[in-house]
This record gives sequence, C-alpha cells and structure tokens, in this order.
Amino acid sequence: MSARRRTRAAPLAFALLVTLPAAAQRAPDAREEARSRFERGVAYIQAERWADAITELQRAREIRATPAVLYNLGLAYRAVGRNREAMAAFHEFVRGAGAQASPELLTRARAYMREAAAGLARLDLEVTPPDARVIVDGTLVLARLGLALDAGRHVVVAEAPGHAAQTRALELYRGGHQALTIRLVPLASPAPAVTAYAPAERPAPSSDARGGSVLRSPWLWVAVGVAVAGAGVATYFALREETPGYPGTLGTVTDALTLGRWR
Repeated sequence: MSARRRTRAAPLAFALLVTLPAAAQRAPDAREEARSRFERGVAYIQAERWADAITELQRAREIRATPAVLYNLGLAYRAVGRNREAMAAFHEFVRGAGAQASPELLTRARAYMREAAAGLARLDLEVTPPDARVIVDGTLVLARLGLALDAGRHVVVAEAPGHAAQTRALELYRGGHQALTIRLVPLASPAPAVTAYAPAERPAPSSDARGGSVLRSPWLWVAVGVAVAGAGVATYFALREETPGYPGTLGTVTDALTLGRWR
C-alpha cells in the first residue's frame, strides 16, 4: 500500500475504532438511565411527590418497560386520580409480569384496576352532524357512547366543515354518567351579488302633458275648428250647391285659429 493510501485509510480506521465502542455502549447506557430514573421515581413516591415520580417513571418506561416500572407508575397515577392511566399501567404489569410476580402482588394490582375502573366517569356524546370531529382534552376520539374519563373538568370541541365549531366545558364526577349534546350551526352562505337597477330614461313630456288637460291644447281646437269648418262648408255646398271657393270659408278657419290661440 502506498504512503498516500495509508494516509487516506488512517482516518477511516480511527473513526471505526471510535464509533464501534460507542454503538456497543448505547444499550448499557440506556439501561443505566432507565435504572436511574426508576430509582428516582421510587424515591419521589416515598416522598409523595407524585408529579415528579410520574415524570421519572414515564421516561423509564419509554426506555425499558419493566414490571417494576409499570407497577410503580400505576401507583403514582392512582395517587393523583388519573384512573385511566393507572388502569392501563396495572393491566400492562399483570400481562407482562406473568409468573415472575408474586401472587400477592398480582392480586393487589388487579384490585387497583377494579378500584380505578369504579372511579371513572362515563360520557355519552351526541353530535350533529354525525361526521363532525370530536376532540376531548386535546385528543381526537372516535367513540361517542360510554367514554371512560377521569373525574374532573374536561373540554370537548366539536368541528365540521361548513359549520361553526363549538367548545364545551363540563365537570364529571367519580362513578357518574353524563350525556352531552352538541348541534353545530351551519355557517351563513355569502349574500348574492346585487346588480344596481338603472331605470330607462323616459322621453321628456310634451307640451300638452306639461300644460295640463288635453282640452287646453290650442292645436286640438285648431284641428276641431278645421274639421268643423270643413264639415260646415261641405254641408253648405251640399245644400246650396255653390261652387268651391266661397269667401266665407277662409273667415271660418281664421276665427277658429284665433279662438284656439286665446284659449
């Protein structure tokens, strides 16, 4: 191997020597952390620092869920009234411990499970529309009837597309059974666009309309006068059989025009 190749291979070999021991030590380190957290959790239980005990034991269970961790976590949940989680921890303990746990300890764990179940409250939900999402204490729930919840205050949120979401807060009591009805209201649809109406312009009224009655129009009387004069002339010609161009015809028309103008 040339000197250049040996130089390039050296860092890789060093990295392998460093990485492999670290990977091999991960499991023991995690196990040691779990043991350390378990011991602190037990110490917090003895001091009745339940919240601190739950924090340490939850982390220990995430690393390594041993029967001892589960049993003590169930005790901490039970002490603060978190009955659902206590039931789950004791159930997991009984299922996982098997023959390793003493009969006395198994009997006690089962008694704690019955006690926790009796301390739960039941909630029935009726939500409209049926396909609405229901969130209880920040967790999406699918069941609507017989929800097992811890006693205390709970917040229920219901939401559905096209509807106004609703939030309800309620207090549940140990061993109680309550019903909650939520009817979501559809959101108002936007109002349709309104087109402004512009009426067509009307023609300006005639002088006859502005002047009042049609009987006051001079042109009406002109037309009437002409018609009367014409009728009179025709009648006169018929009776007298005079020739056209009788001088009185012009005077009759002139009087009619003068009458119309003055009226």
